[in-house]
Amino acid sequence: MAKLNNVKVVNENTVEYDGFVYGLVTGDAQLNDLVKAADYELDVTEGAFYLITGIDSDSDIEFYDDANDGNLFFKGHHPVFRKSHAITNDKLADAEGVVTITLPDGTKLEGTPSDLASVTRSMKALQAEQSAMVEMPEEAVEVEDASEPVAERLQVGNYAKVIKEGTHSCKVGDIVKIFHDDKDDQPFECEDLQSGELLYPWFFEYELVRATEAEVQAVAEPKEEPLKVGDYARLISTNFNTNAGLNEIVIINVVDKTLIPYGIKNLNGEEIGWAPKDHLVKATDAEVLEAKQTLLKEGGFARVISNDNTTSYCGAHDYEAGTVIKLTWYDANDNTFKTTYLNGDKPDAPWVHRNDLEPLTAEEAEHIEREAEEEKKAKAERTKWTAIGREVGEIKKGDIVRTTTVDGSVNPIGTIGYARRNGTVESCSTVALNGDTGNWSSVELIVPVEQLFDTVG
Repeated sequence: MAKLNNVKVVNENTVEYDGFVYGLVTGDAQLNDLVKAADYELDVTEGAFYLITGIDSDSDIEFYDDANDGNLFFKGHHPVFRKSHAITNDKLADAEGVVTITLPDGTKLEGTPSDLASVTRSMKALQAEQSAMVEMPEEAVEVEDASEPVAERLQVGNYAKVIKEGTHSCKVGDIVKIFHDDKDDQPFECEDLQSGELLYPWFFEYELVRATEAEVQAVAEPKEEPLKVGDYARLISTNFNTNAGLNEIVIINVVDKTLIPYGIKNLNGEEIGWAPKDHLVKATDAEVLEAKQTLLKEGGFARVISNDNTTSYCGAHDYEAGTVIKLTWYDANDNTFKTTYLNGDKPDAPWVHRNDLEPLTAEEAEHIEREAEEEKKAKAERTKWTAIGREVGEIKKGDIVRTTTVDGSVNPIGTIGYARRNGTVESCSTVALNGDTGNWSSVELIVPVEQLFDTVG
């Protein structure tokens, strides 16, 4: 059974359906109760009522949705109403039916006898009161204007709703704010509450009415957008997903159209399951930063964003905002890190408070680690060549070398021979298998010529 028709809402605690009164339930739902959809979901109409067809082992509510498919509401998330008693009708009306009477002026009244008796009694009392009044001389009677009071004129600063199209550039129903009044036939210059400046901003008085507070708030308050892939969210319930802590900041990595639409992962990038939409709220930038700061650890990298907390705890550090630094040691007593520049240089004031640091993205950290590893290798290479008194990659005539490429050479890769002349490891003429002087190739230095000695004699 899909959504129920003909459910009459009496008030927020009472509804009527199929000849019975249903009252709001404060405990657990039961079979054949009515459940009201508090939110829009796929194949579910927000505000509609559905018959509860079962309760599962987790006390969640089973029902048939608008597509007549079995569906599920989580326990406690939607109001439930239970049958209380049959709807009773006015007994006099049942006995006597609806009757019609015609007044002397031709007006017809329709209702039950008890309703009409009350009306006629009131009319007789009014007539008696009128006949008892003393007639005053006509010239002594002051007649008050019985017309409706004139609405107060709109003023600068008021919010108004557009009720007629015209030469302005708004649509009917738009909310505007009056910021200028010419007090002529088209007096009001306005701005749109959502988009700001209007192309055609002038309005006649009859095109506007004062906007209610609710209408202004509905436009002025920002609409909450649904979460999307890549958003950070705070988990406000762990009833469904117990892989994360209450109020933990997570990342949305999947969004689909099921009842449990959000796939989530933690800040370490580990997938930790799924969450219903009412278990998540979008995290603020401050919440995300605070959560990321807890992940900072020795040996990692961070970006300096402030000096405030450091100054309060241990005196100002030496870094400029935006500097990327390495965290070398952590002091839990005051929540500070001892730090260095990326090249290893140590500042005079190396301690930085955790809350003055911003973690790097995974991509930034990987890039820095790659550069650091490449620099480490380059430094070792420079040290090796400096030890023999040469520039990096410098080859001298007479060096023993090994061929590493075959382009332009008849020597296979791995052939060991002599450098025929000075060159570099990228381009060296070698004397090897057949003594061909045209054997240009890339080489690896095996023994520098300075370290060779003559064993003959």
